Amino acid sequence: MARYKERLVLQLFVEHGRFWDAISEVRQRRNIVPSSDVPPPDFNSRGTMPYQEDVYRIRDEMIPEQFYDELTFDWLGFIAVCLLYQPPRTAEGLAEFAAFGSGPYPHTFIASDMSADESPQMLAPPIKEVRGEDGVFRYEIRVDEYTTEADVRQAFRKIAAIRKKPSKGGAPGRDQLVAVQCAILYDEDNPSDLADGRRKRWTHDKLANRYGLRSGRAAKEYIQLGRLILTGEVAIQ
Repeated sequence: MARYKERLVLQLFVEHGRFWDAISEVRQRRNIVPSSDVPPPDFNSRGTMPYQEDVYRIRDEMIPEQFYDELTFDWLGFIAVCLLYQPPRTAEGLAEFAAFGSGPYPHTFIASDMSADESPQMLAPPIKEVRGEDGVFRYEIRVDEYTTEADVRQAFRKIAAIRKKPSKGGAPGRDQLVAVQCAILYDEDNPSDLADGRRKRWTHDKLANRYGLRSGRAAKEYIQLGRLILTGEVAIQ
């Protein structure tokens, strides 16, 4: 679910995609001039939600049912924020905007021989939880158009942890939000180093260290991906 939410924020940021089209249409029709900023933390506690009819319609059109039926996350507040605010064109501002909102709270996999604190947890699992006639909970991994291979592998590991069976991991694909952040820092917010004017503040190695990438070469690949996302040559996934 967090990945899906980041995808929506990226669409808003690059001004391209179905979510952006929905937000842009309401802004134009309602004469909304958004602030280019991260919304204040107390935005959703200020009283009546603005543009309720439009917010509910966008929620119903854009948010998969399992993301608001099974998880506690304020999608309505998030969509209202997107109508009134535009992510600032900075790496830090983009990350803060993507993180805005209440929840979600993790799903706990119930096991008869584990306490709640010991049971594995996962956000937005592609899981159907079934309680049998014997009272034992069982789990089925479900796949839809929003489910990634990484989601399935993670869900399998959580279930395997309950069943005490070993599991095999897999490396997820590149994080598109991080890719855009890398491109912004490297191309748009990269002044000369104060200590050495011949060097830039952000090198490939420094970006790799900041975002936990495996090498400077990996950071270069993230920058290239981020550029393609910003120009619309690569679809947001």
